[in-house]
Amino acid sequence: MRFLRLVAWLALLAVLAAAPLASAAPPSGDTSFIGSRNCRIEKPAPWGEGGRYAWLGACRGGFAHGDGALRNTLPDGSIELWLGAVEHGRLRWGALRTSGGYVVGQWQNGAVVAIEDDIDLRNATVKAFRTAERAARKLSARMIAKGNAASGRFYRGVADELAKQTD
Repeated sequence: MRFLRLVAWLALLAVLAAAPLASAAPPSGDTSFIGSRNCRIEKPAPWGEGGRYAWLGACRGGFAHGDGALRNTLPDGSIELWLGAVEHGRLRWGALRTSGGYVVGQWQNGAVVAIEDDIDLRNATVKAFRTAERAARKLSARMIAKGNAASGRFYRGVADELAKQTD
């Protein structure tokens, strides 16, 4: 009897452990994901249709993964920019740079998660700005290493701007 109970618990744990892995990747027909088949990424919900999207970061298993920046160059030449951490193509922590400032926090389904508690909101805001800053600094270093000094300076400036948000 003990053996059967142990087997049942182990089976339950195996199912629970596998569940997050199954839901980590987006559905194949999900239109909120953009990019090439080799590197898909969730589009921030505030972005409209159109433009040229570019993920500046690593890809793993066909999805953007890790720290980086998602750029959208609009037909008028203006640039929308999201910086932060991505897991399996999904935006997680970061900052969306807008003409009016930043939209920051923990991201889910392309949008910032609403937080009611003031302390939790402050902590999430600081974490998001620091994550975005880290992504911008990594991207700056990568651009400079590739010989693209102008882009390196641009992302270093963005990182410095992000760092000032939590002073």
